Amino acid sequence: RPALAAVQPLPELLAFRVAATPQGEAYREFQPAGERWLSLSWRDVTLRVRVWQQALAASGLTHGERVAILLPNGLNAMSIDQATLAQGGVPVPMHAIDNPGSIAYILADCEAALLVVSRAEQWEAIRSVGTPLPALRAVVVVEADSLGSGAAVGDTLVLTLRDWLARGQAHTTLPAGPGPDDLAAIVYTSGTTGKPKGVMLTHRNVVANVQAVMARVTPTEQDIFLSFLPLSHTFERTAG
Repeated sequence: RPALAAVQPLPELLAFRVAATPQGEAYREFQPAGERWLSLSWRDVTLRVRVWQQALAASGLTHGERVAILLPNGLNAMSIDQATLAQGGVPVPMHAIDNPGSIAYILADCEAALLVVSRAEQWEAIRSVGTPLPALRAVVVVEADSLGSGAAVGDTLVLTLRDWLARGQAHTTLPAGPGPDDLAAIVYTSGTTGKPKGVMLTHRNVVANVQAVMARVTPTEQDIFLSFLPLSHTFERTAG
């Protein structure tokens, strides 16, 4: 397998890590419903990300299109983020507790084609702001017990996560991945004056940060990392 220094776009970085210990534990997420921990191996992560990537392909996501992610930390946030990167799309991670007006502004500003949210109520609040979102084709709702399958609002299709993933099952032809100078994320600033501003980071930007950190800090297979920053934070995008 290639050395870390030879890794370029981020999907190669994931493949590099999977190849090191495919059966090793990659993620451990607490499941409140059953009060238990769910563990995924690195091979499990690869399979999970591919399922989400197939759903993106079935949705017609093309190279460079934006996928807005309004989810808390967890396996779902990781899955849509990595799948978008593998698809050559651009993740736009957002603060899960941001207000609907700010979120609507970001969706319009980045011209998001797809939005993934935790609850249907979040989308309703965003829609009620009234900001035109002509580029938005679909909304995927993770926790959607009250949402009917295939509900549509105007030109925007609203789907449960289960239905959206099911649509991609037969979509096995996936596009070529991104190049090192393609966008790897648009991260919107917080705490600045005026409207949020989108910082455009390339795959080369993020991988260079990872390589620089690894030159100074060498984790072992026994180390456990606690992820508490959201993927909308640039430090989490490097460390996570």
